[in-house]
Amino acid sequence: MQPISRLLIVVCLCGCLGLQAQTQSLADPVVATQKTTITGLLAKETALKNAQTGLLNALGVLEGQYDDKRGLKSNLASSASVLADLQIKIAVIQSDITDIEYNIRLRKLATFGIRHGLAKIESELENQKKYFEKLKRAHQVVTLSTPLSGGGGHLYTAFLKLLKRAAKISNKIFDLDRRVKSLMTASRILAR
Repeated sequence: MQPISRLLIVVCLCGCLGLQAQTQSLADPVVATQKTTITGLLAKETALKNAQTGLLNALGVLEGQYDDKRGLKSNLASSASVLADLQIKIAVIQSDITDIEYNIRLRKLATFGIRHGLAKIESELENQKKYFEKLKRAHQVVTLSTPLSGGGGHLYTAFLKLLKRAAKISNKIFDLDRRVKSLMTASRILAR
């Protein structure tokens, strides 16, 4: 009986080795395909990164050429437009603050004085009004010191900084206006 059991063991081992060989022969093309795909994707990503680097270098060259062409007169021309934009932005912010205050009063009237989340909005509005008052004072100082300034570049820089501050305040005011209007229900038809 031992020779038969040994024969069976040998046959089983041969069968297992044959199955393993078949499994490896099936897995090899799949793995090879995956490796080829990964290699191709990595090559494509490397090419895209190289193209991006080239575009960034070209952008740097163009920015340098643009800066070389700019002169004092271009700053003077653009500072007038920045000043006009700043004036318009200040007027719009003032109007928006007035509208938000009106909408808050209207909301309080509609809910008989129950605030429903208006306290936080009112405190944020007060903070933005303080920032806006500081912006208006800085704008007055810069406008009054215009004849004494060091030239068009200084004016342009000062007005541009004020315009950036005004844009930040305007974004916050816009968010507060949206939040107040979202709290309004039937009184929304009377909102500004």
